[in-house]
Amino acid sequence: NGDQRNNSASYAGAAYVFHIQRCLASSTSVGTGCIASGTPPSLLADPPVHGNWSRLLVGSLLPNTAGVILLGIPHKGTPLSATCTAYFDITLPTVPVFFTTDALGNWLSPRIAISRDPSLTCAEIALQAALESPPTAPLGMALSNGVWVKIGY
Repeated sequence: NGDQRNNSASYAGAAYVFHIQRCLASSTSVGTGCIASGTPPSLLADPPVHGNWSRLLVGSLLPNTAGVILLGIPHKGTPLSATCTAYFDITLPTVPVFFTTDALGNWLSPRIAISRDPSLTCAEIALQAALESPPTAPLGMALSNGVWVKIGY
């Protein structure tokens, strides 16, 4: 009724219960990468713990090579060719993170701050790296394994 003069339990009109999800932060490697010949790139991610920092690491045998990590919605796997699979939903928008590997073929991201916002708890994000590799069909890109991260505590 909007009358807030008497808020005793005997006159209370409603009770509010808020459920706060609790998930453990995780980082899970999914599938394998692909390259025309040799060892495909690999991608690792620190588990994204609320209020902490996380980093991404690309390992490859492709020195001084341009690449991109795509962040999207996890997907069980979309074949791009007989040997290449995308582990994020390619029908939805993605967020790109561009990089260049060092002389050894590796890249380590700067520290990434993980928000304390509880609305992000249990959110899942798929990541997959692609590096320039003209002989690798069909995209001219060597792909890493997928990584699915879950934001949590």
